[in-house]
This record gives sequence, C-alpha cells and structure tokens, in this order.
Amino acid sequence: MNARCAGPLSICLLAAATACGPDEPEDAEAPSYTQTRPSFTARQGSDGTTSIRFTDVTAAAGIDFVHATGAFGEKWMPETMGSGVVVLDYDGDGWPDLFFVNSTGWEGRAEDRGARSALLRNLGDGTYRDVTREAGLDRPIYGMGGAAADYDADGDTDLYVTAVGDNRMYRNDGGRFTDVTAETGTAGNAPGAADPAWSTASGWFDADGDGWLDLLVCNYVDWTPETDLFFTRDGVNKSYATPEEYNGESCRLLRNDPASAGTGGSSAPGARDRTPARRFRDVTTESGLENPDGKSLGIVIDDFTGDGLPDVAIANDTYQNFLYENLGEGNFTDVALDAGVAFDEFGRA
Repeated sequence: MNARCAGPLSICLLAAATACGPDEPEDAEAPSYTQTRPSFTARQGSDGTTSIRFTDVTAAAGIDFVHATGAFGEKWMPETMGSGVVVLDYDGDGWPDLFFVNSTGWEGRAEDRGARSALLRNLGDGTYRDVTREAGLDRPIYGMGGAAADYDADGDTDLYVTAVGDNRMYRNDGGRFTDVTAETGTAGNAPGAADPAWSTASGWFDADGDGWLDLLVCNYVDWTPETDLFFTRDGVNKSYATPEEYNGESCRLLRNDPASAGTGGSSAPGARDRTPARRFRDVTTESGLENPDGKSLGIVIDDFTGDGLPDVAIANDTYQNFLYENLGEGNFTDVALDAGVAFDEFGRA
C-alpha cells in the first residue's frame, strides 16, 4: 500500500492545558514558568487573511516520493503510521537537502520490498536530484523519522533514522554515509531488551553540558509481529488496533561518551581526528527520563524555563505528555503536571 507524498511535513505540537494534579501543601513554593521570549503572530488583514502565500512546487522541484507501508491484509499496527522528513545540508554546499524517511515490506512478504528512503540533493536552483544510492542510503528499513546533527564534530552532518526494529546511525564521511549503528551502540533499544523497539521521534542536544551532542530516542508501544493482537469491528474481519491495547515503551537517552573516543581520536569537540569507534551510553534511568508508560510520537527540545539549559517536551499518544526540566549535569525531572501540559483541558491524554 503506497501513498504519494505531496510535500508538507506534519509537526506534532504540545498544547498547553490545565492539569489535574494532587494538592500541594500551602507553604510549598510552586514552580514558575514564564515566557522569556516574545511571541510572533502573522499580520492579518480585515478579512482574517495574511499576505503570506504558499505555492505547491513539488513537481517543479523534482520531488517524486512514494511512502510505502508494506500492508498485505493483516492490518499490522505500524502500517497506520506515516514517516518524517529530515532537512540537512549533507554535502556542506550551503543548500538544505531533504531526506524522506520510508518504510518497506515485511519480512517474507513481497509487498513494498523494494521501497527505500530517499536523499534529495538541493541543486541550488529550486530543484532536487535523487542521490540516495551514491550517498549510501539505499538500504531497507521500516523507517519512522529521523534527526540530523554532527555528532562526532568532524564538520559533516550525520543522520539518525528511527524505525520499527533497530534504528540506524549513519556517519557522514564527506558526503557518503556509513552505517555505524553497532559500533556506536545507537540501535535505540533498552539494555537487555528481548525485542527491538518501535522508535518514532529523535532529537540531538547536549543533555549534560559537556559540549557533546547526546541523542534522545522516543519509542511508541511494545509491538512486534509476534505479539500483534487481533481486533475486529464486525466480529469477523480484522481491524487495526489502537495504542491503548499495548504497553508503552520508555524513551532512551544516549550519552555521547567522550571516554569512548579511543586511541588516536580526540575527546575535544571540534577535533577532526576522529576514530570511528566512538560510542554512546544509555543513561536513561540515571538521568530521570525512564518512564515505561510513555507512548511517544513527538519531541521538542528547548529552554522552556529560561535557565540556559535545554529541556525536553514529549507528546504521548493516549497517555499524559511529559515535560522534562533540565536540572543540570544530565539530570531531569518531569514537571508536565505543574506546567499544565500533561493533559488537555478535559483531563484527557
């Protein structure tokens, strides 16, 4: 089952709402959350419109991408999901390129087995060229999303792709990508997990202030083809399940470990003498981000409290949202209830 990509990328936002939490003692000091930067709104005319206009130039730009689901009639839950688009300058020419994340066919099935993600190089004239194969990214993966950053500080933008099953870390080596998932320890699964996770969103940020970019990987529900549940609306035919029927999966915080640089590599950000053996370490539990009930779909990383430290907002599906305040030195605490973003105005997740 395929869907033609018409261009726009959906962004998951957290809506501010009033939370229903336990009463605090009268002498307790409530946390303060104030907006430290100005808000921006588009100027509106008398008819409620703006002068901003968008024109669909997908075809003219040479973007022709088909999203695959691998659907073959069994209605497996991941088939209900779309996938993301990553904007990055992979070749360092100053023009933003596009990486369209794709899914593929299921093991043992013929449907969509040839589907691949697509890297489109910006030619600087409003058009794009497919460079997926020459960039080393023409590999099958049941992809969900991705995030780009220079994790090894060598001057090239690297790429992380989330998926149903093991995620993929692609190191950029001068415009060609190398799969370094195993050697970096970034598959995104919980330590000791029996099955690979179903990862959705991811994001790069310096969680502990050591100058290195760490990786936050958000997971959805505990689903595998072997644990797929049968649901029906008419008592006969199978229908797609909903997330309420599955257990959640905790997001994972992977620390970019300076101690893993190895001999011959530098542990200082910005050094180009880099060994490929650099690894990440799972610090989810010790950081305070462990929550196995989460069913995460989107994340936003920003300094919500204005203290100079990056905080993390996570949007969950049918479960309360998280807002992790950064306490410094890689420690976080969930303040979503106090901040009023855990539930909507009706107390629903």
